Amino acid sequence: LDHGLVLLVHSPHVNKKGGTERSIAILREMQVPMGRVVLDHMTEETTGLALEAGCWAGHSIYPSKLTPERMARLVRRYGPERLLINSAADWGRSDPLSVPKTVFQLRAAGFDDSEIVTIVWENPTRCFGQSGRLPPFGNRPVQLAVASPSPQTSSA
Repeated sequence: LDHGLVLLVHSPHVNKKGGTERSIAILREMQVPMGRVVLDHMTEETTGLALEAGCWAGHSIYPSKLTPERMARLVRRYGPERLLINSAADWGRSDPLSVPKTVFQLRAAGFDDSEIVTIVWENPTRCFGQSGRLPPFGNRPVQLAVASPSPQTSSA
């Protein structure tokens, strides 16, 4: 924070709720401005905690952890404000195309483009723009250009 950056806190893999609650308590003890914190790897049991604390709730979309369908349910429950989504290509099964797949799932679930743009563009630029290090993007409209995923073909 001394450098003006947003603080990203990775939630634990086990006892995610307890770890998130402890992280929030430590941040409060340190008097960290909660609007400058991303609590990442949130799930159904922790998203509400992050939002209630005033933090940004980050969600890593993984085939084996938090699927696009589950993310759509979280957006339905909490709305698009202060939600972030990302993908990863690290240990275990990963899919670096999880963000566009989540956009497709959000559309299929009935969310309109303005809600989706809030999650995939406006929230990240507002959140990380607090650092003053992102170039100004102005008010140019963002158009989503995510096509439907192609049907899986089998090679039987």
